[in-house]
Amino acid sequence: MQHLDALLLTVMLIALAAAAAAAYAVAGGYRRAMLRHMTAPAAAAAPAAAEAFRDTPGAHFNLALNRRHTRRLAVALIAISALIGLCSAAFQLLVVHTGGGFGWRKLGLLALTYSWPVVPALGLLWRWSVRRTVFGVAGYLAVLAPLIMLGSNAAQSLSLVSAWLASTTVIPLLALFGLTASGRIRAIAPLLFPPALVMTAASVLGLEALAAAIDSPPDTLVALVGFLGATPTLLLFAVVPWLIGVWPALAVVRAVAGAYRAKRFSELAYLFGMFWLVVLISMAIPSIHSDAGLGALAIVGVWVWVPLGFAAARRWLTPPPPAPTLLVLRVFR
Repeated sequence: MQHLDALLLTVMLIALAAAAAAAYAVAGGYRRAMLRHMTAPAAAAAPAAAEAFRDTPGAHFNLALNRRHTRRLAVALIAISALIGLCSAAFQLLVVHTGGGFGWRKLGLLALTYSWPVVPALGLLWRWSVRRTVFGVAGYLAVLAPLIMLGSNAAQSLSLVSAWLASTTVIPLLALFGLTASGRIRAIAPLLFPPALVMTAASVLGLEALAAAIDSPPDTLVALVGFLGATPTLLLFAVVPWLIGVWPALAVVRAVAGAYRAKRFSELAYLFGMFWLVVLISMAIPSIHSDAGLGALAIVGVWVWVPLGFAAARRWLTPPPPAPTLLVLRVFR
């Protein structure tokens, strides 16, 4: 398959737009349903349900505890991002760009460069605006640019280094802002992005199969084009693969939704993992043209630090249980 990098990039961008559009549609339908529910006559059981909820014990808020665990979560995000950045830099030097040799200074600079997603990650945690996140990433890269120039053996201009740094952030930031910039779709679009990716890939594979058959088309394809026409045939090859792709797409949605209901991860952890996955895919796509070939896609494997990191920090990030009530103290005194 030719132009694999362009195909992968196209699939990712189309899936991003499809997930955002579908999220707006779902959010609009949910909003209309909630308005109908809120304007409907009150049910007889509603006061009892509200009273039962009001009497539920254990609800409390501790500002100091909340701030402490926010700091701990920030440390976890920084540590995971640093591990991914370090492993990505080592992979690039040992597998993709092997001509320049391996050096610890080069490894450190590349690790700092590939760790830039920590800035948007902290922005998600602290609820930064799009503008503040962009300025944060720009500031991080502005600090790195002169360091990279000083550590480089070749003569490079500041504009060239800045352009390279900016090119590594454009697609991931577009994905992040496309999925989370609006409060209406922040909780929906990231969930829809994986199935949209599967369905888009199915359509692209169908169209690629059609393109491969054009040079020596079989009689059935010629008859199909003669019966339907060119444009309907293109649509057919784009849509029919959905009959196959819909099943893994539904499986992905159900698996993610089930894990979220089981509290295996939080919304922030999911967004963080999804963002890093897009970053690694965007990093791997241009490297396909290197000597590593398709082996460059293996860099996506360093994403495993996301679940491993959160699993290792689970106990440290878990807040302490609420203090026992007087009734519990009396029973177990």
